[in-house]
Amino acid sequence: MTFAIDPRALRGLVPVGTEIDTFDDGRAPLSMVALRFDDSRVLGLPIPFARSYDQVALRFYVRRWLGGDRWRRGTVPVIEFVPVSALVSAGHVLYGEAYERRPVTSRVRPPDPGTNRGGRAVYRWRTDRSIHRLAVDFSGELHLPAPDSREAFLVERYWGYLARHADLTSEVRVDHPPWRIWSAAEGHLTAEVPQLFGDRFARALASPPVSVVVAEGSRLELHRPITLPPMPPPAPAFV
Repeated sequence: MTFAIDPRALRGLVPVGTEIDTFDDGRAPLSMVALRFDDSRVLGLPIPFARSYDQVALRFYVRRWLGGDRWRRGTVPVIEFVPVSALVSAGHVLYGEAYERRPVTSRVRPPDPGTNRGGRAVYRWRTDRSIHRLAVDFSGELHLPAPDSREAFLVERYWGYLARHADLTSEVRVDHPPWRIWSAAEGHLTAEVPQLFGDRFARALASPPVSVVVAEGSRLELHRPITLPPMPPPAPAFV
């Protein structure tokens, strides 16, 4: 579930060597992403008590200049909620990601085109004071998003970026085949945003979403992170 945010609200969060990737209208996408992981492994070994689990994350989108007209597009996690302490430890040690342990549960019903029954996905997670909820209704047949669509802009991301220090950035390659998606008719986020994410995101996440996508998913492989060498920004274009 994606919202539009003023890029200025992301100041201080953008890893060095990357820049905010925006929609054509100049607004920056900010996504609440709910995921289901099955048969999870680290270095080929199953994670204790976390073979299958649900996760909810807040992320924004960046790109890294490779020289010439080549760019590498990726995502930056702001925070990720997972239900198992072992995942928090592994995420911190291996990837430096901002994991927090929160009870996360899901209930997902795929659509049935044969009976015209729609699908519904509901994810819930708890904090000390509140229960938060993300719910999406979706329908139709699975399809690959058009290459120039907003859905492809959001889903087709194969790199993750993390600010390890003020002047160091980690890059993680994410391998998976292109994901098919369903058409999402409606989405709702019910959450205490300042409590969960801070005040800087409150206005954006209180607005109606600009895109709601449900992806089929697939086998996925996270590679070991690498530390990026310093690279100058692209030269400005003069007309």
